[in-house]
Amino acid sequence: MTPRTDEPKIEINRGLLVGGAVLMSVGAVVGMAGALATSVAVIGAAREWVRQRDEPPSALARRRLAQARTAAAAGAQGWREHGMRLAPRAASQTASETADANSMGLSR
Repeated sequence: MTPRTDEPKIEINRGLLVGGAVLMSVGAVVGMAGALATSVAVIGAAREWVRQRDEPPSALARRRLAQARTAAAAGAQGWREHGMRLAPRAASQTASETADANSMGLSR
């Protein structure tokens, strides 16, 4: 086989290619610098906000967890005390509803 010399060759403007690569690199560095500056500003503002609070977030979290545990314990205690009274009542209501449905010729 003989090499083809009649095929069109791709010609790249190397100056334009290098210039574009340099601009993209500079843009990436500037973007990263902007992201860093923004992060520093947001973190600084958050730290100042936490410093100005009357109660530190860890103490607030402990207090809220204690409140949630107390509420859960109260709910469980109420369920244990009153749950047994509700169960037979619900069963008797279901039985009376079934009897009413049967008397009207309806079935479930």
